Amino acid sequence: MERLTHKPVLSFEDWLSAKNVVIPAYDLAKLIVGPMHSHTRSSRGKLKADFKAYALDQKMRAMYDAEIKSGAIAVVEFRTPLDPEHNEADAAYIRARQHRLMNSARQNSIDRMRQSE
Repeated sequence: MERLTHKPVLSFEDWLSAKNVVIPAYDLAKLIVGPMHSHTRSSRGKLKADFKAYALDQKMRAMYDAEIKSGAIAVVEFRTPLDPEHNEADAAYIRARQHRLMNSARQNSIDRMRQSE
C-alpha cells in the first residue's frame, strides 16, 4: 500500500527569494500575549513591527497558495510506500482508510436497499 501526496515544485522560501521579498522575523507568541503586556511606546512599536511582518507573511502565503491553485506553480505527485510495522502514522493511515472503506461499503448497501424498495 502507498500513500499519495502532492508537493509544489517550488517551495515557499524559494518562491519568496524569486520575488525578491524578505519577511522580517517575528515571534508568534509575542503577537498573542503582547497586547496584554505592552505598556510602553517602545514595546508597542516593536509589537506593531511584529504585526506588520506577520501580515506580510500571511499576504505572501495567500499569494503563493493562489499561484499553486491557478497552476502557475507545478505540483508533483509522490508515492511513498507504507510501513505500518515500524511507523505508527502509517498504521493509523491504514486503519483510517479501512474504516472509510467499510463505512462507504455499508452506505452503498443501504442506498441499494432503499433504491430497490
